Amino acid sequence: MESERSIVVDPEDELLPSKLNPEQRYAFDLILQSVFSSEGKVFFIDGPGGTGKTFLYRSLLSALRSQGYIAIAVATSGVAASILPGGRTAHSRFKIPLDFSTNKTCQLSKQSSIAKLICESKLILWDEASMAKRQAIEAFNSLLQDLKDSDLPFGGHVVVFGGDFRQTLPVIEHACFSDFLLRIGEGREPVDENGDVTLPSDLVIPYHDKHESLDRELYTYISSDKTVNQRFQGDYEDFLNSQNPKGLPPHKLLLKVNCPIMLLRNLNPAEGLCNGTRLICRELRQHTICAEIVFGQHRGKRVFIPRIPLQTPENEKNGIPFIRTQFPIRLCFAMTINKSQGQTLDYVGVYLREPVFSHGQLYVALSRARLLIQLKS
Repeated sequence: MESERSIVVDPEDELLPSKLNPEQRYAFDLILQSVFSSEGKVFFIDGPGGTGKTFLYRSLLSALRSQGYIAIAVATSGVAASILPGGRTAHSRFKIPLDFSTNKTCQLSKQSSIAKLICESKLILWDEASMAKRQAIEAFNSLLQDLKDSDLPFGGHVVVFGGDFRQTLPVIEHACFSDFLLRIGEGREPVDENGDVTLPSDLVIPYHDKHESLDRELYTYISSDKTVNQRFQGDYEDFLNSQNPKGLPPHKLLLKVNCPIMLLRNLNPAEGLCNGTRLICRELRQHTICAEIVFGQHRGKRVFIPRIPLQTPENEKNGIPFIRTQFPIRLCFAMTINKSQGQTLDYVGVYLREPVFSHGQLYVALSRARLLIQLKS
């Protein structure tokens, strides 16, 4: 509760409302009118990448927080949450379950401080809502209805969702690239007899067999893997060391100073340490790693990452649940297309060793860049 009230509004953010364009101003005024008239309404902010959705979010948050009101900012992904002042992931803030097969409700008591915070808030803003599962939105709706003893949608609270179901293009002046991205996103780009899209020659670079050797010292961090049932530890230890489950760091983690890494767990979202945060290793120590955040509002901040115990997902295919104690990071010279969603990058290299496998992935990958010259494949 106190951490939410103590969020300091950046002086530059207080000036944002005066810089809104007409469409942003219309949405801004409409939402604040609903907030101050206590009209429980639900809004969805839709717009292509680069049109200023985040700019509008920051304007709303600063306008309310500068007057002493509570405005809760969440996002579906940790990376998107790190861009918003005081942002948290929706699952972390509202205790939304990760596995809906066993539980469909938020694990939040009406007597908790978070419940009180939600009820006292004037506005709840959820970015990248288009990435959330339907069950997560339904659980959030049920939570607000329960906390506010109301059958109205979202308990009659003012809720602003934001996102883009199509992940449309950044707004740029280069119409050819824009049209190409729109054709990809809308499925209108011609395909060959195999159903594959042919990328423009400007996007393709040749393979190079040569590589540069790095002469900096290499650090190797070995994890401790233990079966949940200690009786089987001796039988499966070597097998566990060879496993690389989804969402867990590798058994043998190889790092060098100044190498890029990505965080795999929400350690401290309020300080920018959330799942998907990108960092640069600055110091490699025996028990901690000193790293610098390179993205979002905490960019430039140095943090210390400890080893922590991490358990395999319940649905892991190898069928042997185990706990791996390791630094919760992976090397991040590259990231998955899904991880990149919501980010605008200065330079993008797209590596498609295998064809994309779901709707919108190719479009999301290509539209992370602003300009054609910033993109290579």
